[in-house]
Amino acid sequence: MNSFDHSLLLFFNQFSQKSVVFDYLMVFLENTNLLKGGLFIAVFWGFWLQPSPEQERRRCIILATLTGCAAAILAARLLALNLPFRVRPLNESAVRFLHPLGTSQHTLEKWSSFPSDHAALFFGLSLGCYLISRRVGLLAAIYTGVVVMFPRVYLGFHYPTDILIGGLIGLLAVAVANQTRLREKLGNFGLGWMRRAPVSFYICFFLATYQFVVLFDDIRSAGHLVMDLRHAMHGETVEPRG
Repeated sequence: MNSFDHSLLLFFNQFSQKSVVFDYLMVFLENTNLLKGGLFIAVFWGFWLQPSPEQERRRCIILATLTGCAAAILAARLLALNLPFRVRPLNESAVRFLHPLGTSQHTLEKWSSFPSDHAALFFGLSLGCYLISRRVGLLAAIYTGVVVMFPRVYLGFHYPTDILIGGLIGLLAVAVANQTRLREKLGNFGLGWMRRAPVSFYICFFLATYQFVVLFDDIRSAGHLVMDLRHAMHGETVEPRG
């Protein structure tokens, strides 16, 4: 652990177990999807439906941003799986992390902390908001830092550098997806589908945006199912998932 991570982590950790209300508020913010993905997706749906001379441009930005965020999450997960495993602060005994009230030392202990796919997703979504409205984008970035990212550091889920690198991945992916030519291609595909078959488009669009609300839990569960079936078919032991 570098000195930057160590100093910030210990600074925040000094407040652990000092306030029952604060600790449980951090746990609540971490566990609630409504105030994380739900709020961001509601904002995007608002931009999508709001009548405006720039409605088509906004919709193209939304489609490109969601595509970029999905790519960012995939990139973050692939890096986490292929880079050297980084134990999360709450699982690392050498850190001497004082666990906030309402948390367990064994949370996410089999998941590498670097980089943060949460940071990749929410900073990517914040950039998408900024490309539509600078004021909303800045508020989204502040909200991401305070409401989404801070609890994950405070609860020991991530080191600060996990957040920084994950955020950079999200920003880069969304910036690339919103390059003019690529955004136009994504927009032409999505908006063309919407005009040809609005019912099927909105069904799929709702289901896709719902996955952002639940942080792709259903897709992760489907992936776990495939891996468990593969192991079971080869006679290997499948560990129960809690």
